[in-house]
Amino acid sequence: MPMSSEIEAQVLEGLMSGASLNSVCNSIGINESTVRTQVYQDSEFHAKYTRAREIGYLARADRLADLVDSATNEDVAVLRLKLDHEKWSLSKMLPKVYGEKLDVTSKDQQIGFTVADAVAIAQAKAKQRTEDSAK
Repeated sequence: MPMSSEIEAQVLEGLMSGASLNSVCNSIGINESTVRTQVYQDSEFHAKYTRAREIGYLARADRLADLVDSATNEDVAVLRLKLDHEKWSLSKMLPKVYGEKLDVTSKDQQIGFTVADAVAIAQAKAKQRTEDSAK
């Protein structure tokens, strides 16, 4: 049975605030599987759900500064654990924003090649250097 538009709006609002799907569903009294089924079956809701999750992750990132500002000497270890968890979660949920930055450049060379390809490239470069030095 599809969710009502009112329930959909509550779910999306909760997710945009950064809450987990579990806590959102518990607060409005529905089962998570109901939401997941709706996401799977309704492409329009799927798009809204995906965007709400992205906004929610950004909201969680915004709250990291508040966590740091509220730190005391007594809770530094707990705070560090929370921060590490949030940073890790955000790097997995929004890797383009919070993931590890890798600079992969190719200078017109193939990326993702096999060892045999690498050997062939090295041999070709060595041959070219030999020919260039002979000129």
